[in-house]
Amino acid sequence: MIDFFGMPQAIARRLDTANKNVLKRLGEDIARIGSLNNYKDAQLIAVKMTGESVEEITRELSKASGMTEDDIEKLYADAARYDYEFAEQFYLDREQIPFEENKSLQRTVKAMVKASQEYCYNLSHSYAFALRDRSGKVRYTSLRAGYKEAIDKAITAVRMGTSDYKTEMRRVLKQYADSGVRVVDWESGYSQRIDTAVRRNIMDGLRQLKNETQKLIGEEFGADGYEISAHVNPAPDHADIQGRQYSFADFEALNESLERKIGTLNCYHTLTAIILGISRPTYTEEELQEMKRKSNELIDIDGKKYTRYECTQLQRKIETKIRKLKDRKELLKAAGDDVGVRECNRKIKLLKEKYNEITQKAGLDAHY
Repeated sequence: MIDFFGMPQAIARRLDTANKNVLKRLGEDIARIGSLNNYKDAQLIAVKMTGESVEEITRELSKASGMTEDDIEKLYADAARYDYEFAEQFYLDREQIPFEENKSLQRTVKAMVKASQEYCYNLSHSYAFALRDRSGKVRYTSLRAGYKEAIDKAITAVRMGTSDYKTEMRRVLKQYADSGVRVVDWESGYSQRIDTAVRRNIMDGLRQLKNETQKLIGEEFGADGYEISAHVNPAPDHADIQGRQYSFADFEALNESLERKIGTLNCYHTLTAIILGISRPTYTEEELQEMKRKSNELIDIDGKKYTRYECTQLQRKIETKIRKLKDRKELLKAAGDDVGVRECNRKIKLLKEKYNEITQKAGLDAHY
């Protein structure tokens, strides 16, 4: 069976590694500048250093994106094939043509692959840093400009003879670590880390492809409805409709009424084409009600009550904070800031303890 979650995660980890290498390179460059006492020497080296570092970083990010494009084509084709071959049992008195010969399905797969590949290809035009100042205001800068800005601040610190160079640069580097390399929509100002942006794009495309595949398959074997998949701890807006069967007309009306439509905006639900009255539901009514009951069960965390779904959101927030701190730690380590590294380790330890407490109390899976 296709690992719908694992494969996109593996692709995201590749880009996360590229992101970490960007931060490590910046830390090493900052450390090198800090080792120079002569301002003119630091200035001359920085110009050469910035150009070489940015070019190398851009090549690595482009390579990671190119490998991702190849993976998307295989992942989408395998996912469509899996659904198509699984549906053979529903064709009954109709003949199912081979997957490769189904022109409508092949066109759908190619269109979805092209859309996701183009997204990854265009990433190079939107790489940026999101730098948050002390007041909390975020300012976006391109990858090249942001990198140069960090180096310029290091040179300024050398020129002014800052007594504690590491303390001054620790403040600057925290901004870059908390940002990471991001994908920015310059018009709206919305941004995401590159690994998050790519993973979400692939997952959204995969769910859309699965739903389109089910629609085509259903037309071929005579389906007249859909079953919406179900999972534990669903978001409240989809809790009452997951796992249920609907006629095509009823599903379209239902989906149009939802602010967050099925399979969009990080919704994990997918559709399966069915024949109403013949296709047995995957879950009984009792099982669906038990899922809902468990999801809404209140858990005490620090004197406050949270549903299990809300506990999963607390997990995600802590995971994000830990990820930022780990990036800070690696960047400060590369810059030779042992004090900053120890502070990061202390905060990570406290967050992990809280994460484990929430996970155990709510009986959730941990995603370390």
